[in-house]
Amino acid sequence: MARKVVVELVDDIDGTVFGDDGESIHYAVDGVEYVIDLKDEHARELRETFEYYIAHSTPVGGRKHRADRSATPVPARRSSDETKKIRAWARGQGYELSSRGRIPAEIEQAFLDAH
Repeated sequence: MARKVVVELVDDIDGTVFGDDGESIHYAVDGVEYVIDLKDEHARELRETFEYYIAHSTPVGGRKHRADRSATPVPARRSSDETKKIRAWARGQGYELSSRGRIPAEIEQAFLDAH
């Protein structure tokens, strides 16, 4: 018997199903870490809301600013066509990669280096 499992990402705000047109956002408040799955529209709204508070905050850890990184920065957003090209290339090169979710930075950098 064959079995096929399909995972659908669902926007935690309105319940709509989204594919590559959304993301999981991790954040923390008062020492509690959260993750929320949002389609692009809601992810943009969340970031716009956070921008005001972040502008008035002091960073105490986590990721460094892009200017502080030694590696070539990788664009944060890309088209779904570009994502598909990276996934196809990575599989062809023998990388193990899920069909959904974030592409690991080292795979994306290897793709950029090869092209």
